[in-house]
Amino acid sequence: MKIDSFESNKLLAALNKGCYKTAAAETRRALSLMEEWFARRFDAAGATEKDGWIYSALSSGGKRLRPMLVRLAAGFGRPDEARIVRLMCAIELIHSASLVHDDIVDRSPLRRSRATINAEKGDGYAAMCGFAMIGEALALLEDADADAVIDVVAKIPMEMCFGELRQLEIEFDLKAQDEEDYCKRIERKTAVLIKGSCLTGALAAGAGQRVVSALSDYGHALGILFQLRDDLLDCEQIPTDGKPISQDMERGIYSLPILYALTQLREGTREGEKLRAALRKRVKSPAEIRALAEIAADTGGIDYARAAIARQQGRAGDALSRLPANEYTEALTILLDTLAAAPNARGESEKTAPVRFANEKRRYGYDGS
Repeated sequence: MKIDSFESNKLLAALNKGCYKTAAAETRRALSLMEEWFARRFDAAGATEKDGWIYSALSSGGKRLRPMLVRLAAGFGRPDEARIVRLMCAIELIHSASLVHDDIVDRSPLRRSRATINAEKGDGYAAMCGFAMIGEALALLEDADADAVIDVVAKIPMEMCFGELRQLEIEFDLKAQDEEDYCKRIERKTAVLIKGSCLTGALAAGAGQRVVSALSDYGHALGILFQLRDDLLDCEQIPTDGKPISQDMERGIYSLPILYALTQLREGTREGEKLRAALRKRVKSPAEIRALAEIAADTGGIDYARAAIARQQGRAGDALSRLPANEYTEALTILLDTLAAAPNARGESEKTAPVRFANEKRRYGYDGS
């Protein structure tokens, strides 16, 4: 399987241009071994129909961000390659299973231009495939030889499910949705797996406690940044037909820009009541979706979310400063900058976006807290 994701290619290319060729080579080799394992297990002769659908979900062009973090974090210890690759496979299986289940909840017919399992085989079949993927992941940890690694990985699906269940509980409930609740949800939905990738990679390689702690903090901040960035794009990057990139707004799940707008247009005011009525509508027209995105921008919600991203970038950078000065730390720094500078609705280049983030940290008075 070709490694063709945005993050992996950009990171590996940046490492190859610098003095980090060992980290680049080790990461590329580990990712290739992971893809080979997936192909042997799910795409080999005699594979079942279920295996074929699982392989389709695994090979649909994902970022491979999480297994990449496992391997980079392992570079701070003495990794056993075979064991680390199995851990990478387990982490990616859990991530892909969560996407299969997301597609069921969202009733999505496509993911990355491919038909989803639920669209082709039904919700029940898709749910069972997702559970099978989690089972495969846990089976890969049988020889992990580290109770701490098993404990971390085993709790990740539970935390992710709790995050999704919370979303289902509060759909269209504007009183239950605020910034505090949003932050807790994205910690469980996204950050827990990205943090777990860094944490388990370090633990599996026998890294020291200070390194493990720093990598855990880095992964947590990176995970929050990752979800904030995706949610911001949903408000910034509205296609001409008005349909958001994700379906959260359609489902009555609102991200930070909209939640900030609610604090600025207070309940009881004319504009505040108008916004709340629009958000409570079960079916929104393209024009209404565009109007909501414009309200988020006009009330400062977009800038507020950008400031939150800048703070998480700073926190991740602070965690990196506690790591040894080596090429793995540099690799994680490049990855952080790559994610923070991902393409956005402004059409910024990779060079100008990091400058804007630095300016925003100064503008909003980020002090490392």
